[in-house]
Amino acid sequence: MRIIGMMLAAGLATGAAQADEVALLLGNAQYDDGMLVEDAGRVADAGDALDAAGVDVVRLTDGDRRDVVQALRRAEAMAGDADALVIALAGRFVHAGTETWFLPVDAEPETLADMLEDGLPLSIPLALLARHTGRALLVLSPGGVDGAEGLLMPGLGDLEIPQGVGVIVGPPKAAARLLRDTLAVPDASFADAVADDRALTGQGFLPRGASLLTGDAGAASPSRDDAERLAWALAGQRDDADGYRAYLDRYPSGPEAAEARRRLDAISDEPNRAERLAEEALALSADRRRAIQRNLSLLGYDTRGIDGIFGQGTRSALRDWQADQDRAVTGYLDAAQIDRLDAQATRRAAELDAEERAAREEMRRKDDAWWQETGAGNTVEGLRAYLQRYPEGEHAATAQKRLTALTGAETGRREADAWARAQDKGDAAAYRAYLDAFPQGPHADEARAALDRDAARDAARQAEVALNLNPVMKRAAEERLKALGYEPGKVDGEFDRDTRRAIRRYQEAAGQPVTGFLDQGVVVRLLADSLRDLLR
Repeated sequence: MRIIGMMLAAGLATGAAQADEVALLLGNAQYDDGMLVEDAGRVADAGDALDAAGVDVVRLTDGDRRDVVQALRRAEAMAGDADALVIALAGRFVHAGTETWFLPVDAEPETLADMLEDGLPLSIPLALLARHTGRALLVLSPGGVDGAEGLLMPGLGDLEIPQGVGVIVGPPKAAARLLRDTLAVPDASFADAVADDRALTGQGFLPRGASLLTGDAGAASPSRDDAERLAWALAGQRDDADGYRAYLDRYPSGPEAAEARRRLDAISDEPNRAERLAEEALALSADRRRAIQRNLSLLGYDTRGIDGIFGQGTRSALRDWQADQDRAVTGYLDAAQIDRLDAQATRRAAELDAEERAAREEMRRKDDAWWQETGAGNTVEGLRAYLQRYPEGEHAATAQKRLTALTGAETGRREADAWARAQDKGDAAAYRAYLDAFPQGPHADEARAALDRDAARDAARQAEVALNLNPVMKRAAEERLKALGYEPGKVDGEFDRDTRRAIRRYQEAAGQPVTGFLDQGVVVRLLADSLRDLLR
């Protein structure tokens, strides 16, 4: 059943009637394709309460394309110079890009081109509401999940809300309750109602204490106090120098004049304020911020951590990057700069990948050359020389076996076990125990060198602990080591002996300090591709 209500018979026929408050309520519950948006009709039914409160209402239930257009025309004609306008839409919505459409019951959206005829773009109601700045409200109740294909997505997209317009979103029951119990009640604050109702969310211009109706039903326009409060609320929403100057021009001695001047002074004293606000408007998530820090680190700009917090280290890195790009040096990012930074980091990741593979091949070449030069494992002296230079090299396992065979199986086995224990523990006591047992063993020189590096190893271990790597990131590191041919053992997110050996081999090939532990620089280089996926 379709109903068009409160048409103001005489006035609407001529299009001349004007009203103080106007509401357009569209509730589409039963769609022609069988889709049901439960309780959507309640939004239109709430027009009874608004009507009784003196609001001029256009309402429509289960409207097709023609009905929706007619209802919108009637509401536009009635609004004219009205003091306030409310538009409530309940039913199915689809969106693509920056536009969202409200669907009539006979809509059959299959392609983006269909929306030229099938839907009401929300930019039209928002444009109407923009003519009633300060007392303009759009209430949206999306329902249904089907009926969109290709580029069209079901539900609401991002809305470009004009200044001075409020938007409230919630299920039909909650929206009807808002219309009936708040908007139809004089002096009832719709911002407070949104704050008190978990089913509703609000954005845009929703100043505390603002209401659709005032207690003085006969007032033709807001009082001076109301107008001043509205002007201040608008200035606060803009939160810029022009907004506060506009308030002061109109109310130089107003109750908020001193605060307006204080904020003007603060704005003038803050460098790069516009850039800060622009970055804040991007609403970057913690994961996106970590991705930005990772990109900066990958490009050689030290953010002093990849934690999703833009502190002094990140701001300094951003300023250095901006200076190198011949951009305004502000320490704040806009969308274009984020895209540029991401593109540069992607290129650098590809370069690093090529460098890592080339380094790996060069290390193998040198390893093989030394293996041949020392006799390819045919003498005790040659085997020891090979193992001393490449204790974890390509031929290390073979060299150890042959050395054991040549020097005595039992002695070799005990020495190999002692060295394995020393490597597993990796502390000073373990290396001393090895030297006590085998002072002339094939790994004696390496054990002594390890003792010299003990303090550095402790610092490296602590640096890795400080990274707070979770099992997912550890598995990603193992996967990368495996892909590069460093044989980290089982990929399970646990850094065992095989993993430490693979890390040392990676560090050696990369020309970095060989510790067997990860630091921020190694993580950024090693996970040039994997970390990007993890942080998104």
